[in-house]
Amino acid sequence: MLQCILPGYTGSGRTHKSQPFCSQVPGFFSYLQEERGLRPASILHYQHNLRKFQKYLHSIDLHELSSLSPELISSFITDRSGLLSKSSRTGLCVCLRVFLQYLHRERLISRDLSCCVESPRSYRCAHIPRLISWDEVGQTLQLVDFKFPLKTIGDYVGHRSPSSTEIYTKIEIEPLRQLALGDGEDVL
Repeated sequence: MLQCILPGYTGSGRTHKSQPFCSQVPGFFSYLQEERGLRPASILHYQHNLRKFQKYLHSIDLHELSSLSPELISSFITDRSGLLSKSSRTGLCVCLRVFLQYLHRERLISRDLSCCVESPRSYRCAHIPRLISWDEVGQTLQLVDFKFPLKTIGDYVGHRSPSSTEIYTKIEIEPLRQLALGDGEDVL
């Protein structure tokens, strides 16, 4: 806009970054667009992740892609994982896998290293705590006294199935309450 008002103005603006690995793997981004049919936003995502990979390779003084190894790729993913969310780690792994497949297809590396890149595992119930405190045990036992439905109790404790919670209703409640609310020496 300033170029319209001030003749001869050349803005400092953002510098345009070159495509990563453009001299070593010149056809990769056209491959993504033409053969794989990726949108421009997805290609930018690949550029971002591969730029980080290229920077990492330069930091360890590795300049030949033919020298890539599974250990090196794993090291890069491990270094980046602490900085990324789970979905970003998955995106990074997808980008690397496709890039490594392309390198092998074009015979720039001798073996397909894409199988060495695994996406992070996601577990359906990972947010459910593995253990509950004595206070939570006491609160759960108090819920049983008020005749809450098993589903409510199971949700509170973190059970996936009401039948898992039903097992606790078969246990004699009073000794458990004493154990949860007191020191438990009387019961033991």
